[in-house]
Amino acid sequence: MDWLGKILPTIGSLLVPGGPMLSAAVEAVSSALGLSEKTEKAVTEALSSGGLTPEAMQALKQADIDLKIKLEELGIKAEELAVKDRGDARAMQASTHSWVPSALACAVTVGFFAILIGLLTGWLKLWESTTLSLLIGSLSTAFSSVLAFYYGASFKTPEVKK
Repeated sequence: MDWLGKILPTIGSLLVPGGPMLSAAVEAVSSALGLSEKTEKAVTEALSSGGLTPEAMQALKQADIDLKIKLEELGIKAEELAVKDRGDARAMQASTHSWVPSALACAVTVGFFAILIGLLTGWLKLWESTTLSLLIGSLSTAFSSVLAFYYGASFKTPEVKK
């Protein structure tokens, strides 16, 4: 769901699994789309289904604007939270030298490219399985997170004043 951050910058920066403001993003999307189940899974399925109408997209854009205003009123900057969250994860990894993040990154990368190769060779057929659609969406999001963790994000990070 790389498109999400481009079209809905506030929601996109907060809709990160395990992120500090994930519940706010889930609430905003659930309300905008009128979802009865206000969970991360329901939101992910709705956004990756490919069935969003122009009216739903307009509701999501309005929800993004409303969420940004609400966060600004509270003195919270969504993108700075996302940057700080990644920075904290990198600092933890540097101090603990755990093998777990590397193993997860390798598993996500291998899984992502295995699915892509399967799709490109015709061994897997995306149109035959909704589960495969969800899997490729989740893996592409996770792969983006792996790249952002190890190589940095595509935006300039704010300077931290000490």
